[in-house]
Amino acid sequence: MGRIFPYFIYFLFCLILFDTVLINYFNLPLNGHFVLLQLGSMGFILTACLYGIFFGLVGSTLAQAYGGASLLASPCFGFTGLIFPRISMNAFAYIWGALLPVTWYIQIRLDQTLRKPNFITSLEPFVYLFVQFSVMSILITLVLRKIRRRLI
Repeated sequence: MGRIFPYFIYFLFCLILFDTVLINYFNLPLNGHFVLLQLGSMGFILTACLYGIFFGLVGSTLAQAYGGASLLASPCFGFTGLIFPRISMNAFAYIWGALLPVTWYIQIRLDQTLRKPNFITSLEPFVYLFVQFSVMSILITLVLRKIRRRLI
């Protein structure tokens, strides 16, 4: 986690800076809450970092880690809902798209900037991000325990 923390700070700084410029300079509408938008950014960055840690631990080489991450991520970008509405997708595409945290981050961004949802409606993508964060944390812990047992 010590190597990932600087990346987290850097990406968070970039997102806050870009959001501030987009909202204040380019007049991007902010119909929701700026705090929820930033919490969503933090959740997205942390979860994405955990995915990277997981694939880095599972892949025995860097090429295998990149390959595994690509196998998951490449189709997911088509299923995030930006190109084609998620509500019109079949179950396979909907579930595959839900596996990446970017899908829920996009929903948080759209909710807080364009849709003006109530607070309870805003929490749904946060729950999915939290579930992904929890699952990835558990998987990383299990992989690290397995590696530790192998070394001892």
